[in-house]
Amino acid sequence: VLNNLGSCYEIKKNHEKAIELYKKALIISPEFEEARLNLSASYFNNNEFGKAYNTIEKVSINSIDPKYRIFLPAILSKRIDSLIKIETNKKQILILEKLKANQDTLFQVYVDSKKRKKDIF
Repeated sequence: VLNNLGSCYEIKKNHEKAIELYKKALIISPEFEEARLNLSASYFNNNEFGKAYNTIEKVSINSIDPKYRIFLPAILSKRIDSLIKIETNKKQILILEKLKANQDTLFQVYVDSKKRKKDIF
């Protein structure tokens, strides 16, 4: 119920209230994947990209929820944008931009890195 109510607030663009409700749902059920994905989306929609990334990082790469395949590349793209802003090595910037350009590749590189228990960035 909290997850669904949070989604109603998110639809109305009340991200703060949606975030509050998704967090409450996760307190009750920490493994509730749908609430975690929705929380990451609310953070993203509220321009809190670091929190969106940290939240979606907790979702299993074996997730079968179609939202995972949609949300993850968008969040990773914003993560790459933040890294490009601080990167000074031009070769690294080109690699990051190339990675960001193809969402399927970005998704696969992320999944592969998680399987190897390595941080993609």
